[in-house]
Amino acid sequence: MNAASVFLGAAVALAAAGCCTVPSSNDSHKEPAASPDPTPISPTPQKPFQKTTTPTPASADGIPDIPEGRSNPPTVAEWSNAVHVNTQEINSRASNCFQKVVREWLKIHCEGDVLRVDEKQGFGTQNVEHFESVVPGKYADYIVRLRRGVVITAKIYRTEGNAAVFVNWPAGAPKPVHIAMGKGT
Repeated sequence: MNAASVFLGAAVALAAAGCCTVPSSNDSHKEPAASPDPTPISPTPQKPFQKTTTPTPASADGIPDIPEGRSNPPTVAEWSNAVHVNTQEINSRASNCFQKVVREWLKIHCEGDVLRVDEKQGFGTQNVEHFESVVPGKYADYIVRLRRGVVITAKIYRTEGNAAVFVNWPAGAPKPVHIAMGKGT
């Protein structure tokens, strides 16, 4: 069999199957084939992925309720969603510093030319009740477990202004009465 007869056989088979036929005048009663819509469909805008972890709600005093018991330290996502907490009067707050609370955990963070952190009290055992990351000249970061009946204090010395931390959770209170970070001396 030569190539011409193979081609001719394939063409006859396609024609018999209805492919590549030209409509006759008798085909006018058939509906035309659907054509693609020339209007492009724009995708629905999507919001960027957001973790659904909700921060612990704060009460009127700005301090969130602290649940009973002990928990693992919060995840990065939980800290990202947590609200800032500082009972220090606004004009006396340390610049470039913040505190956040998630469950019974307090995050203390100050940026800037950190020289040292001294006079820490009430922090408990490192890597159990508190975790720290201090890079001199850049930042000081502490994660501290809040405990009933414990006062937490620290001074963060920086060239652009010191910061003083004061947390007071009286033994009979359901949560701390002060979680403050002010300008230190």
